[in-house]
Amino acid sequence: MSSRAIALPAAFLALLSVAAPLSLATPNPAPKGVTQAATAARDNPEWRTPTAPRAPSLPPDGVVTPLKHEGTLSPNVPEPPEKIASLVKRPAEKPRIEDIWADWQGLDFASTALMYRGVPYRWAGMSSRGMDCSGLVSRVLQAHGIRAPHQSGLLFRMGTPVGLNELQAGDLLFFRTRRRGIGHVGMYLGNGKFIHASSGAGRVVITPISDAHFMSIYVGARRIR
Repeated sequence: MSSRAIALPAAFLALLSVAAPLSLATPNPAPKGVTQAATAARDNPEWRTPTAPRAPSLPPDGVVTPLKHEGTLSPNVPEPPEKIASLVKRPAEKPRIEDIWADWQGLDFASTALMYRGVPYRWAGMSSRGMDCSGLVSRVLQAHGIRAPHQSGLLFRMGTPVGLNELQAGDLLFFRTRRRGIGHVGMYLGNGKFIHASSGAGRVVITPISDAHFMSIYVGARRIR
């Protein structure tokens, strides 16, 4: 082996002995504040680099229902059908022709009854010269082609019953002025008032239905159409 072949490894080893201390030397330490910030960033999960949210996967049927607004990423559970139906605004129902006609007919009854306001009270009367309570109602109904008896008790058997909070113009109001049976009848005009032939007033008058006397003897109401 030649001396030249031995010299090359020796030179190479000498170079390594110089470079090794340079590569293993401790680098200049970072300032204390920078080191603390880096450590805090490493330990605090909120300081980590945010990751993009995953796109939701479609269900097998391809229909995506909205997530519940509860502030949490809970499973996507659809609302029950009955709850959805309660939240949906339904269009207002169109009034029936029969109901519109009934309302107008009731207004016609009331308008006709108002024509007899001030007519003198006359027992068993049924004309513009004088009339009693059932005579007034019978005269109005007959003017519109409805055969009606001249007796309040028999009038109470006609039509259909209606509640006090469901009154419409033209409905008949009945009162008990005797110990037994119906003794007085009037016609509702609307706005809480009714028209009737009053023996006490001596003529056909308009009275609030809230009148204490009439409320104390009120029996019921009937609708005749």
